[in-house]
Amino acid sequence: MLRKLILFDCDETLWSSANANYIGSIISPLHVLEPGVIERVKDEAKFILKVGVAETFGLLARHSEIAVGIVSDNPRKPVVDALQLLGLWSVIDQRAVNVKLWQGYCPKQLIVQEIMMQPAFAHIPPNHIYMLDDKDYSKEMEEIGITFVQVSRATNMYKLVMDLL
Repeated sequence: MLRKLILFDCDETLWSSANANYIGSIISPLHVLEPGVIERVKDEAKFILKVGVAETFGLLARHSEIAVGIVSDNPRKPVVDALQLLGLWSVIDQRAVNVKLWQGYCPKQLIVQEIMMQPAFAHIPPNHIYMLDDKDYSKEMEEIGITFVQVSRATNMYKLVMDLL
């Protein structure tokens, strides 16, 4: 039975890019340049998996009581393609993926609530749900009673997630 839900933003949370480039800002095929690095074909923008992310997803894959999800303000296809190319997609619970492109402010708390209301996650207490993002959504997540963790470019994701377990 699921006991925890860990939700990740993508851009600048799971991967970084020059000038905080969003994976879905230009629709284009992606391809792997080297392990942990993908490139958008149209403009050659590179997206680099952040320190500890691969290890974190490897750890989470071994914990059947923890669901992993994605919350992103992007078109869905480039996010899914990137997660597949980076080897993360197989760890993600498809019921906990909520990727939408918003025009203007992204109400991430509403996106998270949609996931929380899924029957598979409705029994998980809010204090066992975590949202990790590079932007500060602490007030919004506090409104819905879940734990928010802000990550930076220097955050070691593995160490951070180990502390949540």
